[in-house]
Parts: sequence; C-alpha cells; structure tokens
Amino acid sequence: MALRAVSGDERRHDELEHLLVRSGRGDVDAFTELYDHLAPRVFGLVTRLVPDPAASEAITCEAFVDAWRRSASYDPERCSATAWVLVVAHRLAVRAARA
Repeated sequence: MALRAVSGDERRHDELEHLLVRSGRGDVDAFTELYDHLAPRVFGLVTRLVPDPAASEAITCEAFVDAWRRSASYDPERCSATAWVLVVAHRLAVRAARA
C-alpha cells in the first residue's frame, strides 16, 4: 500500500464533511463550527447575487437554517460539504434575485 501526502486543503474538506455529517445527526457544536468556517464564503456568494447587504445577510442566515434542516440528507460521496452548502445558498439567492 502506497502512502500519499494529504494536503491542508484535503484535510479541511474532510473536516468540513465530517462536521456536516455530525450536524445531520443533530450535533449543534459541529454545525456551529461548520458555520464559522463557511459563513464568509456563503455571504460572499450571496452578496454577488443579491447586492443589498441586509437582504444578503438574511439569505445567508436562511441558507444556514436550511442547511441545518437538510444536513441529514448530505452524502459526502456525492459532493464536498462546501459545495453542498453553497448550492443551498445559491438556490435561495437566485430565488430572491428573481423576486
């Protein structure tokens, strides 16, 4: 069996996936840590689609509430935790931008 080096990015992706899986089991502390890692990226994405700062903040909050509610359905075999949360946020931001 060959050993391979694991980059910091890979470790972080694995950590975030683990946090999202734990969140799906109801672990509030895991979700809090996931939020701390991803909130700036989610807010940045939402702000690009919805330039109003107050609306962007509200959509970011809504995205994390939605992610918490749906976290039990997250499958790390299908996509990264970051991508999964960003898709949730993108869907809500696009809906708001169209409204």
